[in-house]
Amino acid sequence: MFDFESKNIIDNINFFSISTWVEVEFLPEDSAYIVGKIGGWSFYKDYDQNGLDKLEFLEFLEKSFQGKKDQHIHDQVLEKLKTIAPKEFCCNAEIYATDGMYRAWFARRDDFFRNYQAAKLRAERNAGRDEVYLKWMPLIDSRTPQSCYEFQDKIFNIDQNFEKIANQHWATVQKGCRCFLSSVSGRSLSRMKK
Repeated sequence: MFDFESKNIIDNINFFSISTWVEVEFLPEDSAYIVGKIGGWSFYKDYDQNGLDKLEFLEFLEKSFQGKKDQHIHDQVLEKLKTIAPKEFCCNAEIYATDGMYRAWFARRDDFFRNYQAAKLRAERNAGRDEVYLKWMPLIDSRTPQSCYEFQDKIFNIDQNFEKIANQHWATVQKGCRCFLSSVSGRSLSRMKK
């Protein structure tokens, strides 16, 4: 059974600047090389001030430093990806470091259950005023596992039955699953049905 309260969220470094994190995580000559290479890119200045998710940034570095000239940096990035691989679900750190679809499953799972917790809180605050429902929205494309199709735009009550279904769906890693969960108010749901 999925432990909704104490699950291990993928390690983040929100609100730390890119340069600061790179300086801490890499050797001085490597950090100077990385910042020198990406420092002129348009996204860099915004994220350097506002902070960046560690996983997102490592994925970006993994794609950016794939050339032979940058193999040394790329190898270090892969090692860092292995260290943040989730411990649950028998996550294979080697696959996690090299396979973006495998990583995406873990990130989507975290988002899904984070959204579920937020919806539960919203439902508690709205008690007696407006019902809160859950809308399951899988991303459907050629890589989507068959198990995701049955949930397309399906509406659920916030209850133990939903938790059981969600636990079953997310019980094993399914590459290509990018299911998303959102909350919908009873009023909005009524308008959608008209």
